[in-house]
Amino acid sequence: MSDSVQKLFPISGTAAVAHYGFAEIGGSSLEALIAEFEAQLTVDELDPVALPDALGAFLNERLMAAFTEDELDEITDDPPFNNRDYAGLLVAHYDSDGIGRINVVTIPGPHVAPDNGVNTTELGFVARGDGDVVSRLIDGVALEAIADQVLDIPQSVIDALRTLAYTRKLPTSMYDAMEFATFLVRTTIDMQRFSAGTIGSPRRLASCGGAVRALSLSRTGVRPAGAQTGAR
Repeated sequence: MSDSVQKLFPISGTAAVAHYGFAEIGGSSLEALIAEFEAQLTVDELDPVALPDALGAFLNERLMAAFTEDELDEITDDPPFNNRDYAGLLVAHYDSDGIGRINVVTIPGPHVAPDNGVNTTELGFVARGDGDVVSRLIDGVALEAIADQVLDIPQSVIDALRTLAYTRKLPTSMYDAMEFATFLVRTTIDMQRFSAGTIGSPRRLASCGGAVRALSLSRTGVRPAGAQTGAR
């Protein structure tokens, strides 16, 4: 809907948040709401374990005040959401053991999920939002889209399709990680620029666009990564 929505935020210099899904609640942008949340943070909420729950509770309270359950059901039933969450956030932080982690926070709920084994000791990546292009590129086929068709596909076929996935060389430096992340985002934007959905799921509006922004989080804090990667 807009190419100027800000989706990346440092929080108190020690954590970082990226959001996906709807970018506003009740007329207020998530950018403004996250800034309001940060201004009201307590010492306890700054704890990395408590931060994802606190942010989820804050945004969920605003969501419940802005919409009825019936209104939320109607909003999230339309493409490209298709009965998925109204909005989600990736909350990145370092715990007391010095391990960098990502929690996935979704609303309504809120629901807070762990990093599913992806952290600074177990390499991988967490992709959320409109992942259709990424799944086709990395996995060779969008299995989730096939599952939505409610087809009775033999497990042997599913196993064969899984062999199409690329064996990834996981980034071993911050620079490579930034390049990989911006590559996935840029590819999604470009594919949506030259397409109008799929034959099975047509849509008129792209869900990704605008300048690609990136930031890095290390044990020493958060900093913009545009100078490193050429991303804005």
